[in-house]
Amino acid sequence: MKKTLKISYLLLLIAPTLLAIYSIIYTLPHIVHDPEFPIFSTVYSIFIFYPSYFFLLFGVVPHLIFSYVPYQKTKVILLMLLIIPFIFSFTFIEAISLDTKILLFLLYLTISLLYAILCNKIKRNITQDISS
Repeated sequence: MKKTLKISYLLLLIAPTLLAIYSIIYTLPHIVHDPEFPIFSTVYSIFIFYPSYFFLLFGVVPHLIFSYVPYQKTKVILLMLLIIPFIFSFTFIEAISLDTKILLFLLYLTISLLYAILCNKIKRNITQDISS
């Protein structure tokens, strides 16, 4: 059981993170340098870039902060610093309204935070199984 949890934890952490990094690297040039097809780049960024961006920013980073930063004050400060890229991300797409951006970002944020909570639960189960 311990080995299965460790393998599932590593797969849950590494595979989506690598996929998100790849999709951000792959889609960022299309968003920035594609003025010929603004609707295509907007749709591309809504369905590929933003979910990957929010996944890395609010899924992986909080999980790593809660898992490996030992001091509570440092955790709070680091999590507060995540507000800056969240606010900055509202300036990426000009083609959609602010209401739509807020709804999309809340959806992406919810999914990313659920991922972080799931990873923390699995890591806690692994450490409890090892200690007992």
